[in-house]
Amino acid sequence: MTGRLTTCTYIVSTLFMALVLCGELKAQVIKKPDTLSLVFTGDDAYPPFEYLDESGNPAGFDIEVMNAIAEVMGIKLSIQLGDWYENLEKFDQGEYNGLAGAYYTDERAEKYLFGSPYARNFHTIFVREGSPINNLNDIQRLERPSIITQNSDVLISFIKNYNKNAQITIVRNYEQALRLLAEGDHDCAIISRILGEYHIDKYALTNIKSLQEEFLPREYSFAMHKNDSILVSIFNQGLRIIRNTGKYDKIKNKYLGKYDKQSFSERYLQYIKFSLGILILIIITFYVYSFSLKKQVRLKTKQLEIELEEKRKTEDMLLVERDKAREADKLKSAFLANMSHEIRTPMNAIVGFSRLLEESDISQTERSEYVNIINKNSETLLALINDIIDLAKIESGQIIVEKINFCINNSIKAQIETLRHELKNKGKEDIEIIHEIPLSDDQAMINTDIVRLNQVLTNLTSNAAKFTDSGSITIGYRKEDEYIRFYVEDTGIGIPKEKQEIIFDQFRQADDSYTRKYGGTGLGLTICRELVHALEGQLSLTSTKGKGTRVEFIVPQGNIENTDSSKA
Repeated sequence: MTGRLTTCTYIVSTLFMALVLCGELKAQVIKKPDTLSLVFTGDDAYPPFEYLDESGNPAGFDIEVMNAIAEVMGIKLSIQLGDWYENLEKFDQGEYNGLAGAYYTDERAEKYLFGSPYARNFHTIFVREGSPINNLNDIQRLERPSIITQNSDVLISFIKNYNKNAQITIVRNYEQALRLLAEGDHDCAIISRILGEYHIDKYALTNIKSLQEEFLPREYSFAMHKNDSILVSIFNQGLRIIRNTGKYDKIKNKYLGKYDKQSFSERYLQYIKFSLGILILIIITFYVYSFSLKKQVRLKTKQLEIELEEKRKTEDMLLVERDKAREADKLKSAFLANMSHEIRTPMNAIVGFSRLLEESDISQTERSEYVNIINKNSETLLALINDIIDLAKIESGQIIVEKINFCINNSIKAQIETLRHELKNKGKEDIEIIHEIPLSDDQAMINTDIVRLNQVLTNLTSNAAKFTDSGSITIGYRKEDEYIRFYVEDTGIGIPKEKQEIIFDQFRQADDSYTRKYGGTGLGLTICRELVHALEGQLSLTSTKGKGTRVEFIVPQGNIENTDSSKA
């Protein structure tokens, strides 16, 4: 018995779903009983949406849309047009079943039910030919612009927001607005674009035009009383039907097509899609037909094409590798030439002043000066050699990371002292050093390789000191989740955008002239990036030519609690 009930339930459910599906598929033939008779109202002076024709009959876009919906839904519909405000009051009192057309607003939505929008209207600026006003910004720049508009709180508030000193003239209708503008006593009119252009054509106002800028879009549809939700659903269904059958598009093109600013592709998108579909179908048919007749030939051709493509790819790869090799040789040759110069310069100074120290007739002051020169050149030579050694370790994968716990604040303070000393030696004491240390010593603990981290910071601050002649250098850090983000920022010469990638290549600087002017191996940023990678982090650079450079890198804070702690 239970099995039979289950089967019956299944059959009933299936039949119900089939009926629902059929109802959806055949929505265009659903009719309301012919006994349903409704009276709608609207505005007799709102062309091209609603107006009375020469015979005094209701006409316009709204009227034909409503009549088309009524026809497909089997509704007897009468539309009576008149003074908008009087008819709106009568509608509120229940004398009419609906409004043929009305703009949606939040205030109206509290009183009425709106159907699906079937039009959208924008407002724009109308000016006389030769007017200096081209957009809303021009209105904003005028001291006391004289503007014509309708009696609308939304429009008046919009204008006042752009220019609180605007002198606003309120008019009854669009004809009055455009005629006043044509007479030349006002700067512009801000009204509905479609209705404004309609009246320009109707009254041949050749000295007035609408601007391209559009604003305050408003949804437009029919409206009914709050208790007529079923009636709204019926009209929404009718609207969908006339859209699907093309009736709506014909009505829209008749009344609004002239004022439609859609592009060609938007307006004729369906035709374009249909044409493309036919073209694709023809191509597919031809392809299948050709394939069936020439299968063996095509297979062989495909094999040959694959072989030729593989050969071409191989040749392209060889050309790329050849170019890379040539570029590498060129860069390494330039690098070796530069290194020979960079090494020879401090070596000559060391050897030359060492020999001068052997002279017996030099004073103690001269002797101290010579020793200082030898020390400085020795440090320069050592830095060059260290860069080359670090690069060799990186290329051979011999970098060893030894993690310990230490305080970031101590490293930053040490870098500041080193930077201050370096700037003094370079005669750049006027450059301001800014440090940003947001955490206390207890909070600023990190577990990583202190030597490698300090090496990266030293390279970055040294670069900043080298390429900055005035302004400031900032060094600091901040905590981001499980990472610490370090940064060094300067107000130096900066790096052009197109050069910001190559500076991370080995043996490359942003400009070869930098090498001659500032010295160095051109390996600093390459080494920094690889060391940061070894610390399981990432390094990035942002720079603007002539304004400065900011280099940031993040490294994991590490597990402080489960490792041996030692502050550095």
